[in-house]
Formats: sequence, C-alpha cells, structure tokens
Amino acid sequence: MKELRNKVYTLYNSAEVELSENDDKSYHLISRNGIRPDSRFQEYQDGEGIFIKDVDRNEITNAFSVETFASYQGITWQVDRKDSDRFRLSTGSDPKLPDVKMVSQGWYELWVNQESIEKLWEVRKESWFDLPFPDSLDRTFILNPRLI
Repeated sequence: MKELRNKVYTLYNSAEVELSENDDKSYHLISRNGIRPDSRFQEYQDGEGIFIKDVDRNEITNAFSVETFASYQGITWQVDRKDSDRFRLSTGSDPKLPDVKMVSQGWYELWVNQESIEKLWEVRKESWFDLPFPDSLDRTFILNPRLI
C-alpha cells in the first residue's frame, strides 16, 4: 500500500525516500513500505517495514517536495490523512459545502469517502534544499485512491 505524501524526498538508489536535515547537517533518510534501498538502512524499532539511514550531504544528489491533492465537488483540496476508506481534505478558501469545518482562521477541512474522490494526484516540485529536481521524475503523478 502506498501512503499519502506531503514531505520532501530524494531518489536514493532508485527508491524515493523521505529526506530531512539533522541538527549536525547530516541528512536522515526514511524508506517505507518494506523497501530497503541498501544494506546500511536499519530497520526501525517497530518493525513495520520502515528503514532509516543517516547520510552526509555528498551522498544526496537530488531532492523534491511532494504534495497530494484531490478533486472533490469540482474543488481542488490538499489531502494529508487517510483513515480506513476516508480521506481528510483541506483548503485555504471556504468551499461553502455542507459538513465543511473551519479548523483555524481561513483553513477548512472535510472527511470524505474514497468513492467520492473525483481524482487524486501528487504534485512534485523543487524542495527548499539546495539540490536539483531529479530529471527522471514527472511533475504530476495520478494516484488511485483505492490503493492508498
């Protein structure tokens, strides 16, 4: 099963792994879904198919930011969570739909069943790390909500 993604990633040994910077300027790589990009990735303590590795900057050649979006009722929403067969959708403008809740000033949320999602996709763009976007990646990737 693929997860919803809204973080920074890098292509590392042909695998897309999460990327974050540690306080000591090294980088933390996290691989999910049972994918172990190389033998230096250590299994995370809970054993749920998550592997981690710390690397130096010179071991990373690219970075990209991923945000997941959905079309629902003709409106584009950001998607950040899934619970069973329901997705949490959020937007910064009032969609004026029933059941939408304002959760903070100017931020609205709604939970919907996956069957109600018209389209689900990821947008990939440059990250805030000073690393190039991978040439081999498409900027938009369509997802099947039933496989998330």
